[in-house]
Amino acid sequence: MPRGAALCLVVGLFGCRTIGAAPEAELRVDRLEVSFSSASRGQLELGLVVRGGGKATKAQWQLLLDGQPLGSGVCALAQQLAEQGPSKVALTAPLLATHTARDEGWRTVTLELSGELTVQRRLEERLQFSTRKQVLVRGAPKF
Repeated sequence: MPRGAALCLVVGLFGCRTIGAAPEAELRVDRLEVSFSSASRGQLELGLVVRGGGKATKAQWQLLLDGQPLGSGVCALAQQLAEQGPSKVALTAPLLATHTARDEGWRTVTLELSGELTVQRRLEERLQFSTRKQVLVRGAPKF
């Protein structure tokens, strides 16, 4: 076989290789919402999507608003996760703002959330999550 034909055959075989899609993350943030009812009180609503089964036992989180700490917490859970397909884990937590100044109108803020979800499988696993997004919020604290 001539050298050029062998080279074309090799390139053709490797060029036809199918590359699969990247695997979906084991844990991702599906929803992040905050609301403020007064200058000192707000609420965090968080939705996580988890793959792989087991039991979600605890969630720890930290939230920044425009780069400033807004809140953190630990939530005890006892949610069974589906072995096949994704499971949704929803958390609601109060936000206690110590800031007296607040914007009474609407404004765009940057939310940064990070944390970990503890899942009991054969062993205890800590799955990390984080997200950053800009949202339009009414009554957000001013720093």
